[in-house]
This record gives sequence, structure tokens and C-alpha cells, in this order.
Amino acid sequence: MNEPRPTPRHPIAGKVIVILMVLALAVTVWMKLNFYPLNPWKNPEFVAPPVIQPVTPFVLTDSNGRTVTNVDMKGKVWVVDFFFTYCAGLCPRMHDQLKKIWSETRDWEVVKQRGESPLFVSITADPKRDTPEALAEYAKLWAVDDGRWMFLTGTAGAIHDVSVKGLLLANEKGNPDTHSGKFVLIDRQGRVRGHYDGTDEKELLRLRVDLLKVLLLKGDS
Repeated sequence: MNEPRPTPRHPIAGKVIVILMVLALAVTVWMKLNFYPLNPWKNPEFVAPPVIQPVTPFVLTDSNGRTVTNVDMKGKVWVVDFFFTYCAGLCPRMHDQLKKIWSETRDWEVVKQRGESPLFVSITADPKRDTPEALAEYAKLWAVDDGRWMFLTGTAGAIHDVSVKGLLLANEKGNPDTHSGKFVLIDRQGRVRGHYDGTDEKELLRLRVDLLKVLLLKGDS
């Protein structure tokens, strides 16, 4: 009884597969080093976004019930937004995008080298409903309760002031639906460096680039 002969492998097909794998690896490496989100070591004369204004003083409360002020944020680079926990429209879309950046920054070379991760700060626009306990549950829901993403509440007046006066964002006191859909970048000196649409891909790429630039700043630059 004759046994079936194995199907011969075509030598060219094997080479094509190897070539494609090498090309895919090369493209991945090139993207990481030269494009996403920016390789400042290849662009030593990069310009950081200009200072817009200092964040005005504030006193808020985090999801653990601890007081957080603008003084506590000095020396940290942070990205802030406004939301409310039961929002079913804009807020989840913004936080889905922000979580991507929150996750990506852990792998940025500057973060690994300096051991300094940016902070992400979300301030509720509805302090009546969003108690510290509600914020803690929200953080667990989004699986971001690792200390790099803070959720803050406070009095309606304090939240309105930090939004309108401190960050130059639109907000109608007592109406959470009027909160801004923008992210705001703050440098180590507590100064606003940029505003970014929280759902626009081009704006989000600009935020990534500006965030990296601000992380690379030294001293009082």
C-alpha cells in the first residue's frame, strides 16, 4: 500500500513570509522611533507649547476623601478634564481616549528613564451626586485606580472657579451638562499649556506630542 506523499513546500513562499515578517518588524521599530508620538532625541530643537496662564488656587477633595490643592500639584505634569459619573454621552468617549493615553505613557522612554509619570485628573461637574465614594467606584469601573489618575470633587463654586477662571473652560454653575469637552495640559509650575478636544483624533495626537514635550522640560522652562 502506497503512503501519500507529503506536499512539497515551495521555497519561494517561505522566503516571502520571512521577508514580510522582517518588513513588519522594521515598520514597527521605525514608527516607535520616528513617529509615535514624537522622538525628541531626533529633534533636539523642539518647541514646547507656550504658557497660557497659571492655574488659579483651588481646594478640592479626591476619591479617598483627602484634600487636594493647586499647591499639591506643583512639580507634576498633569492633564485635566471635567465629567460626571453617570454621563452616558461625551464623558465615556473622552475617558476612553484618555485611558489610552494613560496606558501609553507608562511605556514612554522619558517616563521610564526619569521615573516620572504624568498625572490624569478628572473633576466632576456634578458635586451633589459625585461624592468621593461615587468617584472611587467610577475609578474601579474604569480600572484606573493605580494612583496615576485622580478623581476630584468639591463645592459647586470651587469647581466652577477652577473650570472658568483657572482653566479657561466653559461651565454653567449647577448644570453638569455644560461642562467642557476639552482636556487641559498643565506643566510642573502649575501653568496651562494647551487645550485639546477630547474626542478629535488630531487633537489627541497633538496632546500626546505636547505632553511629551512638557515632560522633557527642565527647571522653570
